[in-house]
Amino acid sequence: MKDKLVQTGHRQGYYKIKSIFVGFLFLLAVFAVSATPVVITYAATVKQGEAEAKEGETSQVEETESEDSDTLSYPQE
Repeated sequence: MKDKLVQTGHRQGYYKIKSIFVGFLFLLAVFAVSATPVVITYAATVKQGEAEAKEGETSQVEETESEDSDTLSYPQE
């Protein structure tokens, strides 16, 4: 190790900080990989909820239009 320190001019603290940084990046990568399924499931749930909400609005509009057309088709006295 001393030969490497003399050759590069770095001190022992540099290599400790470097190894801590590499370890942090590894943990960050593991976290990202483990969070991916959660994010995908959440996005699918949100998309499904939006589709159901839109479907509910559409069915209400269709019911209102059919009721209006029924009253207009009968002759009024």
